[in-house]
This record gives sequence, C-alpha cells and structure tokens, in this order.
Amino acid sequence: MVPLTFRISKHLHDAILDNGLLEVIRQWLEPLPDRSLPSLDIQSEMLDVLDKLPIAGDHLRESGVGKIVYFYTKSPRIEPTMKRKADQLVAKWSRLVIKRSENYKERRPAVQEYRQEDA
Repeated sequence: MVPLTFRISKHLHDAILDNGLLEVIRQWLEPLPDRSLPSLDIQSEMLDVLDKLPIAGDHLRESGVGKIVYFYTKSPRIEPTMKRKADQLVAKWSRLVIKRSENYKERRPAVQEYRQEDA
C-alpha cells in the first residue's frame, strides 16, 4: 500500500478547521460500536494530522476532539506509542487553553511578597 500524502496551504487551514475537520477526525478516533478501537494506522495518522494543524481553543471546544484525545491518554487499551502522541497533544493544547508559552525563557518566576512583621 502506497501512503497517500498531500499538502494543504496554510491559508486554507482555518477554512478547513471551520468546516468541521476536527469533528470528522474525532469520529475516526472514537471507539467503534463493538467497543473496539480503530486500527493503529488510523490512530497514528489522525494524531499526526492533529499535531500538524494550527488548532485554536474554539476549535477544540466545538469539536470535542480534545475529549477523545484525552481518552487516549487514560485508556489501558491504547498502545504506548499512541498514548505518548496523545499526551503530547494534550500538553500542547493545555498550554493553548490556559495561554502559557512552551518557551521557558518567557516564563516568569512566581514572586511572593514577604514582610518582616509577618514573620
């Protein structure tokens, strides 16, 4: 089987995301009616696509794809490689939602005021 590869220009990403791509990816990743999981190839490709797309917080909330990816981090039936990919996505999206940078140089240390009379 020859892998199918294609490129989507960056200016089309938002249009594709706005038209429901994440809902379709969520459906591909959800367990089947007999409670079996999609094949490893499908899981791997869908998680890779999710990692490459510039997903915004609104897209995550509307599509529900974050819930299924979080399921992949917690389920004992998921392969360790898929679990790692899902963990990376959850960490990336968590930073997006709480508006934290991945760059530790931009991180500000916590500062607490100390007064002599409080001691």
